[in-house]
Amino acid sequence: PGLNNWDFALSKMTHVNERVSLEFRAEFFNLVNHAMFNMSTSSGNFASSRFGRVSGAQAGRIGQFGLKVSF
Repeated sequence: PGLNNWDFALSKMTHVNERVSLEFRAEFFNLVNHAMFNMSTSSGNFASSRFGRVSGAQAGRIGQFGLKVSF
């Protein structure tokens, strides 16, 4: 299976007064939560008993939020 990884970010800057501003960020990695499988370490060795087996998957959807104050 191919790699299908969609990342997404939103940012909003708000000025409190002329010197102070706030920035809010929301970031999502693997937004559609598409499974990305890890192949076994012996994927190139045809004689291996683990040839072609999926040994696990990468992390699912990850979200993070941030707030930055600038003055």
